[in-house]
Amino acid sequence: MRTFSFPLLLVCLLLSACGGKNGFGLTEPKAASDGNSKSGGGTPGSPGSPSSPAPTWDKVSLDGFQNGGSNDGRMVVSIDKLNQSFLMVLPIPLPIPLVAPLAIPNLPGATMSSQFDSSGGQSVAISIPLKLLVRQAVFSPNERLPSGDGLPFVPAGELPGFAIDFPQMQNYRIHLYVGVDIAAAFVELPDLGLPIGWTAPVKNLNKTKIIGAIGYVLPKPSFSGGMYLAAQLPGDLARAINDLIRW
Repeated sequence: MRTFSFPLLLVCLLLSACGGKNGFGLTEPKAASDGNSKSGGGTPGSPGSPSSPAPTWDKVSLDGFQNGGSNDGRMVVSIDKLNQSFLMVLPIPLPIPLVAPLAIPNLPGATMSSQFDSSGGQSVAISIPLKLLVRQAVFSPNERLPSGDGLPFVPAGELPGFAIDFPQMQNYRIHLYVGVDIAAAFVELPDLGLPIGWTAPVKNLNKTKIIGAIGYVLPKPSFSGGMYLAAQLPGDLARAINDLIRW
């Protein structure tokens, strides 16, 4: 049997006490890495945490297609990631002058243009900055269609809105309505002589969700009819966009 002398045992106890501070609940500070010192650490999964994935535009998608009618399957709503804008395309059943992108004075960053599609039909394309849809745009009191009717597919039928006249497009007046998470457009047209108006849903690519409505609004004795389009950003998508937008 091996035995220890008392002086040797005392030295061992002293060494263990000096070198074992961590065993008494004291933690030696670790050198912070450059990444941790810049981010400030954080709870895993929380904003700013190294383990929290950065938001990406790859996960942002809102392609809306007309479901029914003569333009069935046509894309009328999309997100332009490059320009960080919300694009609304209204097919127009009458020829209109070709218009290059024009700034919309009442809506900073928004533009309007006319274009041909692959089948030769014409459309009015309206581009609205996404930041105006995730942060309230302020410009006019609540408005409805020029006839006073409520806006289809819009809760309460009202949104802040205004009308635009373009010299290049006489007899075509455009009304824009913009709120948080939702936008609508109405283009006044000459009387097409149609007996009834129509409305078709706008659905996502998989046709699993209705994200808007498109249709033709009949004229009234003192008001022009025209094409109407409204679309809404889903809540989760609006939150993702809000995180990605650089103000």
